[in-house]
Amino acid sequence: MISLILDKRLQRKIIVKILIIEASTRKNAGTQGHIDALIKANPKLSFEEISLLTEKLAPFVDQRSQNSWEYATPTLPLLEKMLASDLIVIATPVYWFSMSHLCKNFFDYWTFFMRAGKTPDSYFLKDKKVFTLLCAGHKEGSEWALGSIRESVKYVKGTVIKEFIGLSDREGNPNKNTLEEISQINLEQVLN
Repeated sequence: MISLILDKRLQRKIIVKILIIEASTRKNAGTQGHIDALIKANPKLSFEEISLLTEKLAPFVDQRSQNSWEYATPTLPLLEKMLASDLIVIATPVYWFSMSHLCKNFFDYWTFFMRAGKTPDSYFLKDKKVFTLLCAGHKEGSEWALGSIRESVKYVKGTVIKEFIGLSDREGNPNKNTLEEISQINLEQVLN
């Protein structure tokens, strides 16, 4: 998860932490194919990848009125990894013009994250950079999913610095053209 890159402004090496939060409901499908291509295109960087499918977050239940958040405490390690990261890649397939239910459930936990007391102003993504990676059957309508993620990140004071829509077929095979496109993304340049 820790990578060294050259900060061009200061002409020194800095440590960069990149966290990929993958929210596909299928293993080894289009979303993962595009993640793999992004990682391969940036061999000097290290990535930590978390699959929300294997994390098995319980469905979010808002209990603010009971002032109870105990059910959400298993998500604290994920929050701590996000806070320790310099770049967070949110990767999700698009279903019915929106993010996957795993990604939406994860975003619903942000209500808890804002009240977890990890940052003084509760905007836990303040000054954090986010790369949004979507995978869809077609690009039409995917802008809605991008907009939803963009506004959620903006609400908690994070910044979406890059957005990408990859394509895959019904079987989950990544599109060769969008794999080539994502293979051209140099995250060192994006971060500087």
